[in-house]
Amino acid sequence: MHRLLLLCLVLFSSAVFSSTVTKDIAYNPYWLKLGHYNQQRFSSYESEVDSNAFFFSPVGKSDPHAELIATIKAFELADNNEAQCRFPARYRWLKDHFFPQWPELLCPEIDVWQQLINPKGITLVFPTAFMNDPSSMFGHTLLRIDARDQTRSRELIAFAVNFAAEPDATDNAALYALKGVIGQYPGKFTLRPYYRRCVNIMISNRVIFGSIRLTYQSQKFSVSCFIYGRCSGLHLIIFLLMRIAHISY
Repeated sequence: MHRLLLLCLVLFSSAVFSSTVTKDIAYNPYWLKLGHYNQQRFSSYESEVDSNAFFFSPVGKSDPHAELIATIKAFELADNNEAQCRFPARYRWLKDHFFPQWPELLCPEIDVWQQLINPKGITLVFPTAFMNDPSSMFGHTLLRIDARDQTRSRELIAFAVNFAAEPDATDNAALYALKGVIGQYPGKFTLRPYYRRCVNIMISNRVIFGSIRLTYQSQKFSVSCFIYGRCSGLHLIIFLLMRIAHISY
């Protein structure tokens, strides 16, 4: 009898949690940042991310609550470490604040990746040919991840984070310019050795490299899947900086 009552209580608590508390969680500013949601007219939301692979819910792009419910279900499936390791920041935040009974996150590939990167600092790099021209100054902006054992002479072997458009090779020059201005090319985050980025930039431009050292909290430096969105100029540079400076993916 006691076991039956306990089971009913657990089921009732889960239902209440799903129907009420999750709505508050879904519109928590941190959850909205994790999903890259922006508020639209009439209080609706839409994520900046276009790839369906970024969402567990079929309507996750426009429904933070549906995405939260689908995320919780995916994380709670037995032996579903793949889902947890795709979105470690989602898992850690939900576990730390709402689901302390969840097991610790175990992602060997991420651990190896972080040991390889070995981050200590982040530097904002401005490769530019004309420092008084915003399109040149911000056209190739990237972030260099400085390792703990890095010295001035070893900066080139650090890793760099970049966000760039992927143009359609079949577009002519006029269509290329138009799509680039209005943001119709998909964008992609990449992580590559810094020297490769320097070489690629210097091949097509005579540039100088300016840099600004940024501060960050080491516990917020984590990795998730590469994210696809629409590329539309300078605001994506700000987008990249805000996401890395304020939250971990």
